Amino acid sequence: MQYTFLRRLVYYLIGFGIGLIMVLFFFQNRGCSWLPENKVKETILRKIIISENPLLKIDSMELFLSNYEVDFGQSSKDSTEKTYLFKIKEGIKTVTPQFYVSFLPDSYIAVIHLQKNQLKKLNNDVYFKILHVPSGKNSLVNFDESSSLQKKLARTGLDRTNYIRTLTKKGYSLYNHSKPNADKVYFQTIMVTDTVKITYQWKEFVLYPIHIEE
Repeated sequence: MQYTFLRRLVYYLIGFGIGLIMVLFFFQNRGCSWLPENKVKETILRKIIISENPLLKIDSMELFLSNYEVDFGQSSKDSTEKTYLFKIKEGIKTVTPQFYVSFLPDSYIAVIHLQKNQLKKLNNDVYFKILHVPSGKNSLVNFDESSSLQKKLARTGLDRTNYIRTLTKKGYSLYNHSKPNADKVYFQTIMVTDTVKITYQWKEFVLYPIHIEE
């Protein structure tokens, strides 16, 4: 009886293993959110993604990242600043064969850059192009603020229907390593147009507009 049970268990584990290999082979990373690579991509997509290269334009960050795979061997995932190397998947043509994405674990900003450790060389505040702003269930922007801020947003042509689209088309985010002040409060400045600058406060995973310069 015991021998029969063990034999069946072995057969079951062999079949399960073969099935798992086939699933990973045919579906790769699609739909498998528990895989390390997809966890990294999901974490990045929940952040505002900015780029040091203003010429880099991406219509869909989700589609863009799906064409790349994470090289964990050349990534720095255990340091204070997480940096992941993305390499283009075999057979896909693009002008960007590889790039790095860096972010602090508790920051809402992720930065795409072309050379490793390049962000650590920045001594001054720099405005980077906004490529992606989370929307839907992962949205970081809170519109329900004071009436005066809402009126200013309306005057600048920004509302709920075009706000995120405007940020990704025209916006530049001030990169300052997303370091908090003494009270552990993050502040972020985003230039929406040449004449409109919005200062946000980062609180409980939401960006609150607290000041608008017209």
